[in-house]
Amino acid sequence: MPGSGNNLWFTTGNGSVLVTTNAGTNFTSRATGVPSLTDITFRNSTTGIAVGGSFVLEATSQIVITTNSGQDWFPAMNINGSILTAAHFLPQNPNIVFAAGGSNMFKSTNGGLNWTQVNVNFLMDFTASITSVTSGPNTKLFAFGGNFVPPFETKVFVSTDMGATWNQITAGFALNDYITAAYVIPGTSTIIAATGDGSLYRSTNGGDNFSPMTVNPPIQIGSSFEAITGDGLGNVYVAGLDGSVYKMPAGSNTATPTTFQPPANNGINTIVKGSSDGDNPLIDNSYYVGCGNGAIYKTSNGGGTTGISSLGNPVVNSFELYQNYPNPFNPSTTINYNLIKNGYVIIKVYNSSGQEVSTLTNQFHKAGYYSVSFNASGLSSGVYFYKIFIDGFSETKSMVLIK
Repeated sequence: MPGSGNNLWFTTGNGSVLVTTNAGTNFTSRATGVPSLTDITFRNSTTGIAVGGSFVLEATSQIVITTNSGQDWFPAMNINGSILTAAHFLPQNPNIVFAAGGSNMFKSTNGGLNWTQVNVNFLMDFTASITSVTSGPNTKLFAFGGNFVPPFETKVFVSTDMGATWNQITAGFALNDYITAAYVIPGTSTIIAATGDGSLYRSTNGGDNFSPMTVNPPIQIGSSFEAITGDGLGNVYVAGLDGSVYKMPAGSNTATPTTFQPPANNGINTIVKGSSDGDNPLIDNSYYVGCGNGAIYKTSNGGGTTGISSLGNPVVNSFELYQNYPNPFNPSTTINYNLIKNGYVIIKVYNSSGQEVSTLTNQFHKAGYYSVSFNASGLSSGVYFYKIFIDGFSETKSMVLIK
């Protein structure tokens, strides 16, 4: 999630944006009207957009915009048929902003107020999605993603005319994987891409081709890298769903773990530099990580053994829903959830068409930590979604069945 000086914005699974204007000392939760947010981007300290949606019953997406630093949000566009997962302002023209997900891309030329669909063919079906849109060197614009169910396949598209036309490129990625996040080291031709199986790839020629990097030791089996940032000096940090943060020193081809480790089950889905997305390393050495349960942590020394502090759990939810494990799975997997207070809990599983396939629990719970098993022996391979309902809140996560 982006940062500008002491301002930081984080998206959450319940559709709220967390805003801090004092480097994380305090956070304010702001509702957006979107069921679950997937990405957020700002053109400056006041104007930004957030994207997200819901997969329950049918795929629907929303684009919302703020012009007062995230304090208030209003709808800019609703989309049926896919979930938007990436948003990106064009650095050379911040009036141009893109929102993408599935095989769709939308473009605004007035800072997000009005949108039109870009006429592109990303050659993807409902099992694939664009996950990251980022600007590269020499006015290149990249869209990364891939198929997230077997057969896994990476997808990389490039535009050289500010998104008007796109071409798919074969860039050296493994065929049995998909790209989850990408980061361009400012002022260079180096691009780092992360994948769903915990691999990293690097391009040193502006994305013409990529080669695998060394991850030592490997990320936890069944986990994935989800977010990347840098410090403006060439050092790159990558965060995973297993709660790990890896560091690649400037010029190195090897990523090794830092000592940062949030509590168990707090898989990381966001990492951000505390100053201008890492473009200005002189402000401070703070990094913020957003975890799957809504907690935010800060390290003040780049992930060392000291300086790590919890910023609490600013999301006013009555539950914590964790990623299932193992994932992918066959045929059974475990879903853990934590209740902050007593409440009536419903957990349902849906297929990729939004049809309910199972109810895992439907009863009153006392506060505490719970586990429930899901057996998919009678279901076919594919992406499934599990959703928890409690006290007016809900949250949805995805899982992959491979047979």
